[in-house]
Amino acid sequence: MGSSGINAEYMGSSGINAEYMGSSGINAEYMGSSGINAEYMGSPPELQITGDMTIAMFVTHVNDGNRQNPYAKAYNGEGTITIEAGTEGEDGETGTTDDENSTLSFYWAGENSQYCCAKALQALPHGPWTHIAIVRDFTNFADFERGLASKFYVNGEYFPTTNCRDQEWADTNFRDADGNYFAQARATEDAATVGSGYVSSHHGNIEDLRVYSRALSAEAIACYAGKRGATDAERAACARM
Repeated sequence: MGSSGINAEYMGSSGINAEYMGSSGINAEYMGSSGINAEYMGSPPELQITGDMTIAMFVTHVNDGNRQNPYAKAYNGEGTITIEAGTEGEDGETGTTDDENSTLSFYWAGENSQYCCAKALQALPHGPWTHIAIVRDFTNFADFERGLASKFYVNGEYFPTTNCRDQEWADTNFRDADGNYFAQARATEDAATVGSGYVSSHHGNIEDLRVYSRALSAEAIACYAGKRGATDAERAACARM
């Protein structure tokens, strides 16, 4: 296995080929059609990422009116990606099958298990394949911004985000015993899952999932977004940018 961590392969009924490479990343491919059976990957140290992190993948997505988890570890811990079903309309309903209203959110929690989240300010585009990347970057965020501490990229370009918590909430709920804002996530024993999680299963396909224990550069993410169908060596070169 070497120093890069776990090297495992899964070939189940959903056509999964997954490799765990520690800080080098996770490479997973899902070749389903209308939906993905959840794969439970356990909670190895490589996935108990409490600091900087990048999660990236290609997805197709169908809005079926439910919130969906393409990748989940822990809402109240290392982090979980949610594709939200839609925006609240005049009738107060949030569930919608209007694809234009699908948005991305990323949740994680500090040591007190109070979760914060970043949410996209634009709807998730829909096409044959969309590349999404979530970057948690403690190094380049300070104070209250650590409650957000996340940047989204869609198809290789920065995707505007906002903090779903306000300053008052952060001052009350997101400080450690010394009064500082949390600057790392809480490690959990929750199993990481791909294609499922706390909310509904992902409705669509996922390809080339990669999870890194560092914040990839914008250049690296743009490189990945343009490498669907490329060789592993070509895609691995992106991470060095």
